[in-house]
Formats: sequence, C-alpha cells, structure tokens
Amino acid sequence: HDLSSLQQEANKRKGFTADQTLNILQGLYESKLITYPRTGSRYIGDDVFAGVPALIGKLTRHQQFGKQAEYLSGKKLSKRSVNAKKVTDHHAILSTGEQPYQMSDDKQAVYDMVVGRMLEAFHEECVKEITKITVESGSVFVANGTVIQKAGWRAVFNEKDEDKKDEENPSLPKVKAGELLPVVNKALLEKQTKPKPLYNEASLLKALETSGKDIEDEELRYAMKDSGLGTPATRAAIIETLLNREYIVREKRNLVPTLKGLAVYDVVKDKKIAQAELTGQWEKRLEEIRSGASVMDFKAEITDYTRVITDELLLAGAGLSEKFS
Repeated sequence: HDLSSLQQEANKRKGFTADQTLNILQGLYESKLITYPRTGSRYIGDDVFAGVPALIGKLTRHQQFGKQAEYLSGKKLSKRSVNAKKVTDHHAILSTGEQPYQMSDDKQAVYDMVVGRMLEAFHEECVKEITKITVESGSVFVANGTVIQKAGWRAVFNEKDEDKKDEENPSLPKVKAGELLPVVNKALLEKQTKPKPLYNEASLLKALETSGKDIEDEELRYAMKDSGLGTPATRAAIIETLLNREYIVREKRNLVPTLKGLAVYDVVKDKKIAQAELTGQWEKRLEEIRSGASVMDFKAEITDYTRVITDELLLAGAGLSEKFS
C-alpha cells in the first residue's frame, strides 16, 4: 500500500474517512508498528526486500493472517513489488514486525489491512483458467468463464476483488469446437445505462490521484502521470477543507455538493484556478528546471498566474458575496 490506496481500502471496507485513516496510521507509526505512512510509493527497494522474510516470520502469530505468514516462511517470495526506481522519498507501507498490544478495533482494522496487503504483495501469483465460448445462432453470442486453479495471493483475504467483479465469471461447461448445441431458452432484456455514482472518499481519492489521465496535451498528461492533484499526504486535508467550508457534505458514505459548493463551482469552473492542466504545466516546468531551465522565468510565470487568478476571483467573488449575503 501507499497512503492513497490504503485510505481507499479503509473507506471501502470500514467506511473510514481519509483523514481518519491517516490519523490511525500516524498512531500506528508512532507505536512503531508500521513504517512511514505518508508515502506515495507502492514499491520497496532490494535493501528493504532483504529484510522482508524476517518480517513475515514475525507475523506467524497474527490472528487473521498467521497461517498465510507461516505458509510464506521459507518460500521464495515474489518480487513484483520490488523496484527501487519506483520508490519515491519513502517506500511502501509495511509492518515492522513489532507485536501490537491492546489496540482499538479501528487501529486493528487498519493494521490488518497493512499486514494483509504486505502478505499479498510477496505471495505467489493467482492462476486462473479463462474460457471464452463463441456461439453463432443468427447472431454471435459470447460467454466468458473463469476458474481459479491456484488462489495464490487471493488466499490472504480469501474474498472476491470487488473492483474486478465483472471479471469473475462462472465456469463454463465443456464444449468442442464446431459442436451443435440446442437452444433451450431465449429472452429479450431491456436495460438502461446508469449515471455515474456519487463520489465517496475512496473514489474521490482515486480521482485526485489519476486526475491527469483525461488531459489532451500529451506532454502535460505525461507530466501528471505520477502526481495527480495534491499528494498522498495532502488529499485527506483537501477533502476535509471542502467539508469544513460546507462545499460538500457526507451523506452516508457519499460526498454530496451543497448549494454553496455548487455556487462556487459555477463561479470558478471556467477560471484558471480550476484547470487541472496547471499541475501538469508546473510539473513539466519543474522537470525543465532540473534539466537547467531558468528558475527566474518560472517565478515570473507564477507571479503572472497569481495576478490573473486574483483578478478573476475578485471579480467573480463580488457576485458570489451578494448571492450569499
């Protein structure tokens, strides 16, 4: 896990807010139960990997995952999460192997997510048999089937991956190519497409993380591919700020815009301050500076940008103030 993916999982599994998860992780870190949590990397280097077998060995007494830790002890571990080039300032969140003592239910839940994902990352691959049957009967019909032959990493939590549930198809009967099959039933179903669901904290965190993927400019899209909007350490604060300013509210697990939030959106949506491309532009310029471009030119651009957005917002804010006064 990195911070964002763990916040998303905690929201899906337990309904924890991003800020709540971050605070729990900070407590676990201060208790020396996990490594540094404010990381944007899901990888570790070879130096850290060298100590992973010992860490897994210390998890054999874990109530939920002890058997999986015991299974992995002494086995050759997968290195799919080992890549020093993809480690940023800090590596992925790991258990330190220290034994927890009398944790609250919330802390235990988040700690278990760290341990479970760590075991998944170094576990064997999941092996599937995927079958596709194409049937011609007036039109062409396709059926897909999946059978898990070896659970591998899926055995850790032993549950279906909700994000990939469409891939989980039942097994199909054995057939031969060219075989004639009887039509035993037919039905015509009418269905409608559904609108996109409201954001919850997990999906909003994911949207912030991947916000650059829809930018048309290829260079800007590339510049944002590893950044998105905000950082793993600041995205929870962004959501809390929107809540504190009453731009959005929580309704069960959903995040819903308020009238005030919609009014602000209507004012700023076409302004420079609301352009996701800006992050890409700045990331690109910073990369150019690393390659020797002028810092002073970039500072001048920032000054001009600040002047433009200030003028835009002051003008727009006058009308908004009247609306809510």
